[in-house]
Amino acid sequence: WLNCFWEEGAQEEAENIFKYYQLISSLDQEKKEQGCQLDQFRTQQFLEKLGETLTGQALRAQVDIRKEKHHVSLLEYLIFKYGGSAETLVTKPQGGGDMGPKIDAASKSLEEMQESMTKLKAQLEELTVKLEEQKKAEDALAAAEAEQQAALDALRAEKDAHQKKLDDLEKASQDDSLSTVKRNKAANEFQQLKAEDPLPVRKAEITQEAALRKVAKQRKIASEKTAATEAQKLEVEKAEEEGQAKVDECVAEISELKKCGGDTYGTFWWMEREIEEAQKYLPRHKLKNIATAVGALKV
Repeated sequence: WLNCFWEEGAQEEAENIFKYYQLISSLDQEKKEQGCQLDQFRTQQFLEKLGETLTGQALRAQVDIRKEKHHVSLLEYLIFKYGGSAETLVTKPQGGGDMGPKIDAASKSLEEMQESMTKLKAQLEELTVKLEEQKKAEDALAAAEAEQQAALDALRAEKDAHQKKLDDLEKASQDDSLSTVKRNKAANEFQQLKAEDPLPVRKAEITQEAALRKVAKQRKIASEKTAATEAQKLEVEKAEEEGQAKVDECVAEISELKKCGGDTYGTFWWMEREIEEAQKYLPRHKLKNIATAVGALKV
């Protein structure tokens, strides 16, 4: 469409046409990003989003809905919106000539790059969410481990305090510098304290030690999972570097093809626009370089 009607207004509408393509792709439930046509229901959704609502009857009257599948393609919508005919699209020369195969190859490279970037974006988003959840789980387990450790420390402190009191009372009961009454009182308290059953405290300590070991093991496993996810994310980020190289290659290819001239203005515009779209998925520190390269293509 852009090649065919570039000099008849398509150049000025190129950005809008690209947005129509993006919208159709988002509504095409079967082909997703590769989508180029919609059934009647989703065509109405498409028109509603553009503020061009039509009833089913009006839609069928104004847009060429193919009876066998009741689908509307992007090209059919463009004919409906801007005029022209399918015959003109098919028959009008659109440039390319001997450069056709090279343009097709560059277009294929661009398509592969876009597919790669889309997958990388999805993977990064998934890994980022996963990593956040794992870190939260790890932090919760670390807090639980600290809590269990504090409880164990408290039990041990209680046990140590009990033993210290026993030692002090025994020492006092044998201290000749104290009066007989005080020594007897200390001896009596010593026997009473010694007679207390130490099993509950010891049992509580053993139980607490087991709980601490359990949560420590869980935290270690969580930490290992977090580390594994971080490693996966690094691999995807490394793949981003490869994506950067693909972008550079596409920019170089298109730049060389443009030097050869021809009438495929729409093709070049579309490829440059798709490179701009692909750069959104690259790390921020690389956007400036790619923006500069794409800008050079438009000169």
